[in-house]
Amino acid sequence: MKTADSIAMIICPKYPRPSRLSDPGSDFAPEELDAILRKTDAELTDTDLICIFQGALPAGDYPESVYFLPAALKRIGNEDGDGTPTLCENLIRWIGFQKDRLEEDRLHDLLMTFFEERFAELVSTFVLQDDHPEHSGLAETIFETLNEVDLDRLRGDMLLKKYLAARKLTTRRPG
Repeated sequence: MKTADSIAMIICPKYPRPSRLSDPGSDFAPEELDAILRKTDAELTDTDLICIFQGALPAGDYPESVYFLPAALKRIGNEDGDGTPTLCENLIRWIGFQKDRLEEDRLHDLLMTFFEERFAELVSTFVLQDDHPEHSGLAETIFETLNEVDLDRLRGDMLLKKYLAARKLTTRRPG
């Protein structure tokens, strides 16, 4: 995704890979944090990234965690739609808590664009199974969590109206 590449270009020169995760909420064992940092970015799992971006209790402070944004976005952007809802939810919550810092780094709007693009991509392939879209877990997570984090604007509702209002969904009945 082009937006994820733009985000990586901003982060990489400014925020080097951390040598430690400070655990500002005292939520992790030191061994857990060391195990995460011993892995290369490509070896990080959803669970590792969820720890790093755990909403209000992330494994690191902003400069430590923001380095890992490209890895999380790559994971969310490459899944078929149902593989990363928990990571996605935690990342969107982290973004909500870090909004001011992300705006200072000119990343917040790019992150919102990333989630809009991902939502649009996911819903473009929806097929209804009875009355529920197949493989809708990640799109539903984006919609619901954006609404919770951005109550003033209800960004999830805006995405729903923009990308689903005019779309006719194909219905697949069992049998």
